[in-house]
Amino acid sequence: MNQKAQSFKVSDIHEFSFKFEAVFVGKAHLNGKIDKMIIDKTNKTITIVLIKVTLKVLFVSLCVFLYLNRHLIVKTLIFVVKSGCLNSFI
Repeated sequence: MNQKAQSFKVSDIHEFSFKFEAVFVGKAHLNGKIDKMIIDKTNKTITIVLIKVTLKVLFVSLCVFLYLNRHLIVKTLIFVVKSGCLNSFI
């Protein structure tokens, strides 16, 4: 029991529901819960811990990750297009 108690931190988020986070794939509205999110503000990362790992849960987790990082992804794509990096592939 002591070992499990050490794995809980105040900064972690447990049973995070993304039902109202407007996560869509096409017209499909995704909703559910993430068992545990470990927030590392120093490295600016979020680790998603899944207790029940199924393909559906992994897919939803990927969608949440992409949704939460959408601004960075869009900025990266804009940079790639503006920098001309794609010219060699076109």
